Amino acid sequence: MAIELKQHDHGGHSQTHDHDHAHDHGDENLENLFTIGICGSFSVVAIILGGMSVVMQRKGMLSYILAEPFHIWVLISGSVLLVLTAIRAIALWQTTGAHDHAHHDHGHVHDENCKHEPVKAASHDHSHDDHEHGGVFWRAIVLMFPVVLFFLGLPNQSFSAAGADRLLGKESGIGDVRDVADKQGGGRFDFAELSDSANDADKREALQGQTVTIKGQLRRVGDRECTLYRLKMTCCAADTIPLKARIITDASLNSFKDHSWVEVTGKLQFVQMPGQLEFIPLIRAELKNIKGATAE
Repeated sequence: MAIELKQHDHGGHSQTHDHDHAHDHGDENLENLFTIGICGSFSVVAIILGGMSVVMQRKGMLSYILAEPFHIWVLISGSVLLVLTAIRAIALWQTTGAHDHAHHDHGHVHDENCKHEPVKAASHDHSHDDHEHGGVFWRAIVLMFPVVLFFLGLPNQSFSAAGADRLLGKESGIGDVRDVADKQGGGRFDFAELSDSANDADKREALQGQTVTIKGQLRRVGDRECTLYRLKMTCCAADTIPLKARIITDASLNSFKDHSWVEVTGKLQFVQMPGQLEFIPLIRAELKNIKGATAE
């Protein structure tokens, strides 16, 4: 587009008018605001999740997807992201406030004789980059999906139970198992200790017959038989494996719901599951010695 400029002769001096078009940066600012909003949301969610676990020592959504040693890094990264987001927001505000939106800057060319002559300005074309600004909305929807899940309270205990069912698979009763003689000793054990002992013949012999107490989640296999399990997460939910023990009781377990947390006290022994080579811990417990427990 060519713009006609006037040259005025005013006694030998001349002044030229330039015609300048400033571009509207509203779309770019909108994209920046979306990015800042998404990053800010991510940082707040990370701080809340990490803070609940690390500072408040409470089991939350983060426990279902990430191993506990990494929770502190979620809190730290959320804090760093929040600071960077604040810096970017301040920079954008300052840049936008200082931007001059003037569309035209007019000048005239004057000579000494004030003779007005039309001067053809160099033709300049307005070449605007073709930005696909509509895509920012779709990006926002995709990136905001984890934040939406957080406000919906997902993942939660129900998702954990479904994952446990998948990991445990379909289990059958263990059948008749020979009882073992009582032995002195015992105490409170965790699943890692029992699992290690089950794979060591000497440890199996030393512990078998002792009275032990262990805490885990219960899933019924029969009327008086259940699997007690803990989900071991090394890094994240993708590498979770179940650590299991079998419980046999003297009365019906119908009063317990599947995947509820319990503490069991009973006599320990080790047995081979039908069709398997490895041993698993088995605890014979009276129903009165199976008590509800708080979740971990």
